[in-house]
Amino acid sequence: MASVICDPNGLKRISFIDADGERRTLRLGHASRDQADLVCMHIRRILSAKATNGDIPQDTGIWINGLDETLADRMAVAGLIEDRGAQQLGEFLDTYLKTRTSSKPNTLRNLEVGKRALIAFLGESKSIRKVTPAEADAFRQAMIAKGLGENSVRRRCGMARQFFNAAIRQRIIRENPFRDIKCNVRAMPDRFFYVTREMALKVLDACPNIQWKVIFALARFGGLRCPSEIQGLMWEDVDFGNSRIRVRSPKTEHHENGASRIIPLFPELEPLLLEAMAAAEPGTKHVVWQYQMENGNLRTGMERIIWRAGLKPWPKLFNNLRSSRQTELADTMPMHVVCRWMGNSKPVATEHYLQVTDEHFRKAVEKSGLKAIDGKGLQQKCAAFCAASDKKDKAAHFAAQQRAEANGNPLHVEGSEIDENADLVGAFSDSQDTAKICGNVGNARGGGRTLTPCGTGS
Repeated sequence: MASVICDPNGLKRISFIDADGERRTLRLGHASRDQADLVCMHIRRILSAKATNGDIPQDTGIWINGLDETLADRMAVAGLIEDRGAQQLGEFLDTYLKTRTSSKPNTLRNLEVGKRALIAFLGESKSIRKVTPAEADAFRQAMIAKGLGENSVRRRCGMARQFFNAAIRQRIIRENPFRDIKCNVRAMPDRFFYVTREMALKVLDACPNIQWKVIFALARFGGLRCPSEIQGLMWEDVDFGNSRIRVRSPKTEHHENGASRIIPLFPELEPLLLEAMAAAEPGTKHVVWQYQMENGNLRTGMERIIWRAGLKPWPKLFNNLRSSRQTELADTMPMHVVCRWMGNSKPVATEHYLQVTDEHFRKAVEKSGLKAIDGKGLQQKCAAFCAASDKKDKAAHFAAQQRAEANGNPLHVEGSEIDENADLVGAFSDSQDTAKICGNVGNARGGGRTLTPCGTGS
């Protein structure tokens, strides 16, 4: 029924008689004899099933599903299996999106954007089985050339990888051309912005009504995601008696125990929520009932309010409000508690939310014990510092000067043009420390200039 033929040039082919009695040939190229025998065995099973109108064996069916495109095409041409079809990219993507019936509307919109970008680059009639890794690389470069940010490019490539993974699961292709393309979204520290409490109060004052105040406060002081978590908040979720709020989270509901979380009814939120409740019509279910709109519209309205407050809108408008709240809470609460309230993990919080603020620097300086100096004093001391003749003297002078600041004593520098500025520099209260520093300076220059506190001998 079917047999392996080895040609003189080493190529292999299988000769067989189909159901119509015609002799057909399946060429295998430079396959080994074992590989040719395996193919021949499965062809015999296929022919036997066709002749008896029976089912092919299960292991043969698995073997057929795992065939590479070239051999599958040849077997289809020979009439042994169904033609997988050179499915066009546009047709496949349309069919795939129609199967995403459980996806959120915003997810479907994003996937539609990714689909249009891929079709615009590769063409709607492009065979999905003919897309190569080189074309995937070129797609990424094309997105960069369009001026998209790094994370936007990664998201587009991530959606393309998702599409081709679906094609792999459907046995249309065997390898994903976007497999090695970087798709994970990175943190963008240059787009971090910390919204201080003073700024937040200005924005709240500029809000035209209680609804906008609640939207802003839930993002800045509640750390809720916008728009999904803010627009999904209902009055039944607010427990004034126990000072708790249940936050419904569509973004994390597919995770275990991720459908909702409990956060405190923070003191910044309670009076605003009470005012909003008093203003709500009887039977109103949502806390934010007036602005059930898309994120873009909320963002546009919030930008106008921020300008009205005398401030400039910051990047990642709502995300940085949430980031500011998590950073603020992390300074006073254990991290596992803060992450539970925010609905994210420690790694995600560390990379994408927690910021280093000016307040952190201020606290670090305060704890060091050094006193702050005014601008004029700083200029004078910088001038005295720069007057030192070499780097070693500058380093010693600067160290002595900083330690002297903490004790408030004047510092004399003998044998130098800096003597005329001696009243601008502090001295050490501890003569032993002074002698130690002076000795170091003297050793650095082999003697000569020394530092002495006022009222002591040189």
